[in-house]
Amino acid sequence: MAEIALFVLVFGGLFVLRFVLVTFVFFCILPSADNCPNCDGHTLWVQAPVRNRLFPWLRTSWCPACGWEGVLRHDRGARRDVTAHSSIEHQAGRRSW
Repeated sequence: MAEIALFVLVFGGLFVLRFVLVTFVFFCILPSADNCPNCDGHTLWVQAPVRNRLFPWLRTSWCPACGWEGVLRHDRGARRDVTAHSSIEHQAGRRSW
């Protein structure tokens, strides 16, 4: 019984460690600039109350030039242009600037 508990503890710990490490690496490779990763255009901040409360160190962004919508890290020098754009409107093709 002790061998099974040790096995579960070791492999469970390795699984959790792998998850934490991968999450950290993906956070580090997120761009922190104010530019779109696709077209290098200026991005606008999107109001996403749930996502912004769960992950305050990330910001939801949208590029009006190419339509990219995703998550970027906060940049200290970035301008804070917030738009009321929602992903449902974007998918339907209705954009309000």
